[in-house]
Order: sequence, then C-alpha cells, then structure tokens
Amino acid sequence: MNKFLILAAISYVSFSTSYAASQIIPNHIQHPLKAPNNALMDRIGSSETKTSPTLAPGGLSDKNVISGLPWSANLGDIATYADNSVQQTDIGTKVAGLDKTGNITAPINTQKLDASSFLRVGTYSGGNSYAGYQPPSPLGSFFTGKAADNSYFDTPGMPGIPTDKALILGGQRPDAKAFEWIFGQPDSTNLGAVVDFVAMNGMSSGQGTGVSAGQFGVMLNYMNYDAVVRGTRTGSTPPKFIASGAIKDPDGITHTVTFTPAGATFSPALPAYWGNLIHDGMNVATNEIGVANEKIPTSNWNMPWEAHKKFRRSFNTYFGTIVAWTKNPDGTIPNITVDGWVVPQQNTYGFGSDWKKVPGRDTLDGSKPALDTQFTQIKAPAILFGMYTKAFTQYELCDLEPQSKHGDLNNPNGSIGSLVHECDHEVDMWNHDPADYLNSLHGYTLAVNNSGGGKLTKDSYGWTIDGGHALPLGYHVRNLLSGSVAYQAMGDGSITSSNFYAPYTLGANIGDTSLAQTWGTELGTGGVNTSTLRLIQYRDSKPITGENNPAAQQKVSLHLQWRADASKNPADESGTPGGQIVYNPPNHEYALGLGAGGSLQQPHYGLYVDQDGSVSLPNGATTTNGSSLGFVPQNGDTHGHPYLYAADNNHISLRNTSGTEGGLTVGLLNVDGDSTISRNMTILGESSFEEGGVIGKGQGLAFKYVNWLSGQIPMLEALDATTLYATTNAGNISSIKAWNVNALGRFKEALYTPPSSSASCSAGEFSDDTKYHYVCVSNNHWKRIALSDF
Repeated sequence: MNKFLILAAISYVSFSTSYAASQIIPNHIQHPLKAPNNALMDRIGSSETKTSPTLAPGGLSDKNVISGLPWSANLGDIATYADNSVQQTDIGTKVAGLDKTGNITAPINTQKLDASSFLRVGTYSGGNSYAGYQPPSPLGSFFTGKAADNSYFDTPGMPGIPTDKALILGGQRPDAKAFEWIFGQPDSTNLGAVVDFVAMNGMSSGQGTGVSAGQFGVMLNYMNYDAVVRGTRTGSTPPKFIASGAIKDPDGITHTVTFTPAGATFSPALPAYWGNLIHDGMNVATNEIGVANEKIPTSNWNMPWEAHKKFRRSFNTYFGTIVAWTKNPDGTIPNITVDGWVVPQQNTYGFGSDWKKVPGRDTLDGSKPALDTQFTQIKAPAILFGMYTKAFTQYELCDLEPQSKHGDLNNPNGSIGSLVHECDHEVDMWNHDPADYLNSLHGYTLAVNNSGGGKLTKDSYGWTIDGGHALPLGYHVRNLLSGSVAYQAMGDGSITSSNFYAPYTLGANIGDTSLAQTWGTELGTGGVNTSTLRLIQYRDSKPITGENNPAAQQKVSLHLQWRADASKNPADESGTPGGQIVYNPPNHEYALGLGAGGSLQQPHYGLYVDQDGSVSLPNGATTTNGSSLGFVPQNGDTHGHPYLYAADNNHISLRNTSGTEGGLTVGLLNVDGDSTISRNMTILGESSFEEGGVIGKGQGLAFKYVNWLSGQIPMLEALDATTLYATTNAGNISSIKAWNVNALGRFKEALYTPPSSSASCSAGEFSDDTKYHYVCVSNNHWKRIALSDF
C-alpha cells in the first residue's frame, strides 16, 4: 500500500466523523497506535480535532511530526506501523480470528507461550463413570490442580501432591489417559549423547562415570561412543538456607535461634526473601544433639569384629516438619511451628515417642545437650531449611493392592475388579545378529567413584535384596551357557577372581551335575592359575527303568572336591583331582568317605564312616612323628585311657594316659616276631607266637575259656628266673592239662601229698612228695608207688 495513501487515510480519519478507529482495527490485535486505555484512538476518531499534522516546507513529508501522542512519532513511523499491522483481509487467511465464544479459529504457531500462573489443555466436560459422577477437568494441566470453573480436580488425595508445581498429563480423574512419546538420536558429546535428562539439584554436561560420548582425550582410554535414552542425576544438596547466630544472611545479618517445644523463634526475624521459600511440609534439621552419639547403634551386626566408627551412623540431632509460620507485614518471619522435634528412629532405638523435647535444652537419653560436630560443624544453634538426607537416582514401585473403590491422584483408577496379581521388573536386551563373538550384552553395571579418597562405611553395599520376610527366592539365575560363571568377584586391582559357576552337567549319567567355585592365583610373571572347589552329584550307575527312589538314592553320591587347575577349564574332568569328601559313597549308603587322587567320580578312599558310626580304613593307616592311637572306654575317661604308640623302630608300646603301662586283651593274636608284653595280656581266642615272645616284669598271660563270663581265669606267670607258675588271676593255684607234654629239660612241680586214697581228684592228675608218686586213676581215687635211691 502506498504510504501517502495511508497518510491520507489517517488524515481523513483524523478530521472526519464518519469512522471510528476501533472499527478498522481487529479487536484481537493490540495495534501500535492504540493505547491501552483507547484514549488515542478516541481522540483520532472523534469529531473534535485534538491535533493536526504540521506541514513541512514544500508539503507533506515522512518527517512531519504528529503532536498529541503519548510518544514522539512522525508520519514515517506511522507508515511503518501501518505496513506492519494486520489488515482486515488477512483475518481468517493469514492470521486466526476469534469466534463468537472467544476461541481462536486457527492453530497458534509460535516459538514462545507464556501462562501467567497456570495453563489447562483440553477439556473433559464431566459425566458418570464407574466411580460415580466426575466433574469437568482438563486433559492436561500445567501448574494447577483446578478446572476451568476454579474447582479442584476429583483428587481426594490432593494434600501432599504439589499440583501447582507439576505438569500433569492424565490422572486428574479416573480414566484420564495420556501418552508421552519422545524420539531422539544422540550423535554428539556431553548432553548431546542423552535423549532425556532429569536432574535433582545437580546439572550435568554428560552422564559422568561410565558414560562417554567422545572427544579425543576421553577416547584415548575408552572404547565406545555412548548414547543414553534417559539420564538421571542427584546427590548432595544444600538446604534452601540456614538460620543461625553463626551464619550471616545475604544482607550480612545473623539470626539467633531459640527453640521451643513446638518450633523456634528468630531474632531478628528471618528476611522476607527467605520467608518466600518456606512452605507447608518443608523439612528442617537442627544441629542440636538429641541422643549421645555412642547411644545410637550401628549396623556392624554382620562384622562385629570391626569398630563401630567404621559403620554408618544414624543422625542423632533433632529434625522437624513445618506446619505453620508467622509472617510480619514486611514479609519477615519471626517464628515457625513444627509437628514435633524428633531424632530419626528414636522409638526404634528405645527412646520413646516424646515429641515435645526442646532442642538445646533436652535430650532423649539424659545426656548433656551439645552441638553436632559430625555432620554440620556450625558453632551456634542452627536450623537448616528445606533439606533431605538421602537421594535416590531412581525409585520404582509396583503396588499390588486389594480391590477397593476408586482412588485419588496417586491411583486415579483404583483397583476395583483388578486382575493384576504379579509384579515384574524386566530389562530386555536382544541380539538378532547371527555372527559369532561379535556382539556383547551387558546387564546392570554399578560403578562407584570414590575419588574423594574417604573410606566408605563398612555397611556400604553394591546390591541388596530386602525380602520383607516373605520373598522365598532372593537371587535367580537361569538359562546361562552351560559351564558359565553365575557370580564373579574380582580381586582388588588385579585380574584374579572368585567364580561361582551355574550348575552344569558333568559325567556320563543323567543327574551328574556340578557346582563349582574357582579362585584365581595371580602369578608373579603375569597370568593367572586357578584352583576349583566343586560340589558334584554323581549317579554312580545308570538308572534303571522303573527304579524306585530308595534304590536310586543308593546310586547317587555327592562329592566336595578341590583341584589345582593351572590354566585348564575348571569344567574339564581329566587330570588328577585333589582331596574329596564324599557323601553317600558307593556301597556305603548314608556314609561319609574321604579320598584323594583317582578321578573326580572314583577317588582312592582312605576312610569310611558308616551310618552306625563305625570307621574303616580300606587302605590302612599310619601314625607319624610319634603320634599315638588312643582308646577311651565306654565308661569314660575318668581314669585315663590306654593308647598305642611306636616306642622305636621295632616296638609298639601300650600305655595309659595317666602315665602307667597298659594291658592288652585280644581275641586272636599272631605275633610274627619277638615281642615284649609288659602288662597282663588276655587271649580270647586262638593265638600264636610264631617267633617267640616275652612277657616281662613278672606279668602273666591269662586265658579266658569259652563260656567264661566272670570270675577266676587261669594264667601263667614267671615265678623266678627259672620257674613258670600256673595260677589264677585271684592268686590261687591252677593246673595245666595236656594230651602230650614233651619236656626237653626237667619238669618241676610243687610237692603235694593227697590226704587219703579217696581225696578229691580228676582222673589223670598226678603229684609227688618225698616218699611216693601219686596218680589219680579215677575220680577221687588215688594210688601210689614208693620212691627209692638209685
């Protein structure tokens, strides 16, 4: 449009009463010439001439100044405004107009949208649902919990949910649905490697430890250009502000804190800019100790040998939550009210539930009040506003609830008729590439960065499972490659490791299964040798069709076995194994076997302990270094017990632990060489001294007859250097009977004279005195012959 025609139109408008400026300016556009109070347009459009253009020499010019405007402007400025204004013909084609209800008739395309306090998107007009009538509500809301009619959404759980500070897409009512779709393709360093980044208190140019998106200096020691779908960051967060007589506010003023049973007062009052930060439910902490440090137990229950100071300690100062505060006319805050001063877990630690203690005056355990020096180090009473003590990078909840009526903003749909009875947390990683050893799948990685150098508390951990006293299975690994490591613990700063293998088949029969743990021994010249402790179940013979469980059990043995593998695969059965403890060894049901060498399944057994407790040594046994073999009697060890030991290279000695020499009772004795028996020896059955034996120190050799139960038994003992005496263990005289006696030398007997020819005797007995030789020819019948010189 020609500028001079515009000026003419303006001049015409200025001096004519036919049109009003409001008639030619769209009612939804703030025209540059139209003042907010319409005063200018009213003056231009009225019949009363308020001002007139000043003609420049030579006629009209864009330099002609228009007086009477709220700002300084000339005709050139007005022409520019006219060129940039919306024309009537543009409405509905180039720009959106308004319909009769005030709604825009076309979409808005803008790079900036400001909502002064809140914004609602879409409208649910209200209606009946399974939960009853639902009032109108938006489909999406920004920083508001109210509908268009200024009523709150149907959110019974509204308290505690900061809808005035949240973006809510769905959930304002039952069945209010929303779906968020974000697509990104990271291709650069730092945050360019992240599609979605969520931070609490801390921002990040990247993802920190474990994620790198490039740059030369980084890639010198890193192998991948990473891409992250969602990154989260949290951690140390300071309080909003600290009120204390030892800390100045931004104006350089300190604020003395005086505690009360229900809160605290401040002198002088806290500044208004701090007061604007206080809100209902804000958590606060003090530096006043409520329980002596040593009275708070630590979690060293699993390592009681470690000092308490090495474990995390709970806070022992007072905390509270703000429920009210006083605001002066100037906005300053003279006091706050809390819901009670509490030491975290005070009831758990046995200090009760008193909530009216005054910090700095009272303690829960009666100890002397003092200021904390472990966490805060503030040298005067203080309150830390808007703090928290624990940060979660991510928290997830799957909640199985009983069926109940419709819920609130936490659970808008409730659980009426719910068939969800299982919670899973699943992370799927798929490899569809058929190429071998090309792709890697890595599950969860927890990387701890302790660059600060301080030692972590002893109860720090990388992974824990809290089963709630209900979880029947804590850690589940399945479907691994056969013979794979299910758990690996690496050595500190080395390549050595301890590996727990998943169960894998081993041996030839069904049921042969191995569990293994390996230890790596790092070599001084580089590399690692390993040793393996295996728990192996063997079926020692092939199963038979229809075999019952007891019969099958007799054929199964469980081997606990160790072997040095060097660099061999621990699953390899070949080679010589080390020692084994075998439960239920072959042919010894419910017994215990000890063996070594041989093979994993068939070691050389040296000992069996059978189910009745008896011990057998199939390959004999040797005591070394003068060790003894002792025997404790059934009635106990109150008077010591006998034991055998090697006295020298050729002799076994039998002694008692009380220090005396012992005796030996045997059922069958074969002595193949010279032997010395230093105490009484009882022979219960057939025995032989094939190369002679010696019974020393005046001791005897006793003989128990077949039907003997108790009482006297005959024995032989040395009477002197030339005499062997037949007696009993009670000291009475005994006799020796034989079918044939060959005496190579003299035969000596004690002289005896029967009292009469009818004296008691048994046929075959004989005796002598100085005059006669007597013979018992039949029972109780003696005869004699006279002796003479020769």
